[in-house]
Amino acid sequence: MKSVIQPLLLTTILGLVGCSGNEALNTSQSVDLSAQVNADTASINTSPSDTGLFGNESVSSVQTIGADHPLSLKLAKSEILLTEQTTMELDYKVEAASQEDISLNVISYDEEVINASVKNDKIVIQANSVNSTTSVNLDVVVTNGADNLLVTLPVEVSPQIQFELDVAQTEVDIDHLDTFYIPLSVIYDGSELVNLSIENIEGEEFATVDFETQESFSNNLIIQGKGVYETGTLSFNVVASTVDGEVSVPVSVAVYPEVNIDIRLSNESPKFKKTETSFTIVRVCTDVSDDYEIEITEISGNGSVTATIEGSVISISSDDIDEDTNASFMVTASLLGVSEVAYFDVFVTAG
Repeated sequence: MKSVIQPLLLTTILGLVGCSGNEALNTSQSVDLSAQVNADTASINTSPSDTGLFGNESVSSVQTIGADHPLSLKLAKSEILLTEQTTMELDYKVEAASQEDISLNVISYDEEVINASVKNDKIVIQANSVNSTTSVNLDVVVTNGADNLLVTLPVEVSPQIQFELDVAQTEVDIDHLDTFYIPLSVIYDGSELVNLSIENIEGEEFATVDFETQESFSNNLIIQGKGVYETGTLSFNVVASTVDGEVSVPVSVAVYPEVNIDIRLSNESPKFKKTETSFTIVRVCTDVSDDYEIEITEISGNGSVTATIEGSVISISSDDIDEDTNASFMVTASLLGVSEVAYFDVFVTAG
């Protein structure tokens, strides 16, 4: 254990421990928050304050030097509980007969476990890394002229708890009647119970979602399509929660109806002169309805060849080109979110 003791005036240290210079070399003393010490010239009373400045968790520590020199320190908490690599700012209030010459310092702590300082009228406590839950003491001293008050504040630092939720797939596509399984697992090294839940469900008209078992650490999500002949999305959050916190993973499931589309072209390689127009016929067959959409996209060429569709007839023409030109087009037939494509290549001669 490596402790830090901040330097103070020798008279302050001697006043706190109540011994001579020679005795001070081999003696240390602090006031625990649960202790009560009385002497002829000084009394230190440290106990929970039900109606203190900071509520029921606050602690009020009072030292009286004679009858005319009251000195008190009120802390927002009676003990500090921190997780490693986190920082807390602790409020405090000092009351003294004279408001001049008041100072508050942290004078002793285990720097392997915590770091502490006083900044902007707050006691700042930073937890370092620990392998296991570790308890240390933080000594705080208040001085007001010749009067001194020493308080020992317990600090407990705990390791970070590993808590992870792994969902194997977070974006999936299924057919409208499919049953689909998504594995998930929870990594948690704490000692509390883990609860799994499914929250913020949207799109339940397209599919349902549930857990396969009641197991918390290894399970499967069951996605069941409802057979709706419409493309939709089921979305939800998988949540693993304990008293230590919660982890949430969003999942999105695209649900497509089972639609068979067959698209064919009467001419997949039209050839013509620049002054002519060529045609190709599109034939689309589906097992659901004829309410499909057709779109034509140029996938190669210089833009001098154009293709338009009216009904089932594609008309192909070109600009006034100066040289022979090639172009390729993709024809897409879509129905209920399901698509099928066909291609045709065009050759236009300039002569």
